[in-house]
This record gives sequence, structure tokens and C-alpha cells, in this order.
Amino acid sequence: MTFSNSSSASVRMCTFLLVLAALLGGCRTTRQATSAGAVAEVDPRQSTYLLKRLNDQRVSANWLSARAKVIYRDEEQTRHFVSYVRVKRDSVIWMNFKKSGIEAGRMLLRPDSVFLIDRLNNQYVSGSLEDLKERLNLPFRDITNEQLFHSLQEAFFGNPVFFRVKSLDSDTLGGNYALRGQADGLRSEYVVNATTFLLQEMTFTDLRGKRRASFLFDEFSGEDGIENFAYFRHIIFDEPQTGGVSLEMEFKQVELDVPKSIQFHIPDHYQRIE
Repeated sequence: MTFSNSSSASVRMCTFLLVLAALLGGCRTTRQATSAGAVAEVDPRQSTYLLKRLNDQRVSANWLSARAKVIYRDEEQTRHFVSYVRVKRDSVIWMNFKKSGIEAGRMLLRPDSVFLIDRLNNQYVSGSLEDLKERLNLPFRDITNEQLFHSLQEAFFGNPVFFRVKSLDSDTLGGNYALRGQADGLRSEYVVNATTFLLQEMTFTDLRGKRRASFLFDEFSGEDGIENFAYFRHIIFDEPQTGGVSLEMEFKQVELDVPKSIQFHIPDHYQRIE
């Protein structure tokens, strides 16, 4: 079953929320400690060193649950939600979206399939990750469904994602470090904080279609005190022909490695969107 172009605007919005599900909107950029107009110089580092520091700080939990304030934006609308997120590594990504205390939608993403309920219109969509890639015109269209699920999962945890890039070149960038490389028509870029060596941004650009996906990470501290976890995410998909969409997520009540119940039921009277 494919995602139809005739789906309602709310389904289109929630479908985007699903694919980002990481969490991955108002625009904010990563904040720097240096003052305006002053960029601290940093000593060059080899890419192997930067990759090791990134890997050493990965969030390796098997479970993630959190409450998030969500802002979705596209060319036509801006919507605010509260979302509850639950991720079981290599198994499932689950989110719901509430407005004024009422659940507007719920999604379930597995390595081979995706389901989305639109409670405002008594509708649902279902399909494969391949359908999802085609509908959203993602820059990762050549990767497998398993790789896409793994990438979304890692983005939820705030970890770097690598796509078939055999080597990365390192450089300095605005007082931080940059890693860059490309393979199979996809350019990958990463910005690494020069002090903490935490991932601040990763951007993937399809050099053929000029589609781009950017993930920005910020606020690496919160009331839960979880080390190396980015409590703020800004995700942007830019497609030259159809315009851009973005998602901001600000996390609260984050728990790692605490198993949670995951419930997903489609009422019999809901209409399936073809």
C-alpha cells in the first residue's frame, strides 16, 4: 500500500513527523559560547580522532522514552503539539501527537513498515518504508529500508549517522570541527563541537536532486541529567520543487533503558487512505 498524494493535510503533516521522528522545529541554531564577532581558533584534528570522540559519546541505550514539545512547519502551516516518544532499539519507534490535551495522531514505525492514525479525520495510512521514502522524496532514496530505520533510530538517540562513506575529511569551521565526505551521489557533513566533541549538526545532500536533510542538536543538559543527550532537535527537509518542511522538538522527562508499554490499535471504523 502506498501513501497517496490525495491524503489530507493533517496526514501529510503527521507523515513528515513520522519520518523525522527523530525529533527529529521555530528555527534555532546551535548556540555557541563565543561572543558575536569573535570566533575561537581551534587546532586541527585528524578525522580518525574526531570519529573516535563521537563514537565514545554515543547514546547506546536500548530504550528511549520522553515527552516533547513539537513545532511543525511547512509552506502552508505551523502546528504546535505535545508528543510522547518511545523507541525500542532495532524494533520500533512510537509517537503520539496531542493538541490541547486531545490526541490528534499516533504513529508506529518498524524496520519494514509504517502505520499512522489521523484521529481528527478517522483515517489511517500504512505502507512500507520504501513508500515513505518515495512520498517524502528523501535524499536517502538509495539506502535500504533497514538502513533508513536504523538512521531514524540513531537520530532519535542523537547519534551520528553514516551512509556508505568510506572516508571523511576533517577541517575547522567557525571555531568547531567539520567532517565531510561523499559516496554514491550523497554528500555527508558533520559539525563537531571543539570543546565537548559532541555532534552539533549533520547534513545529507543528494547531489543529483539537490534534496537535503539537516539535523541540528543542542542543549546537552536537562532536568533529567542524562549525559551527552541533546534535549533540543531541529530537523529540516529541503526539496527544491516542493519547498521545505521543518520540525523542532524540545525534550522533557527523558528516560533511558526503562522499558515501556507500546500500544497501537486502529479502530475498525477508520478509513484507510489509498
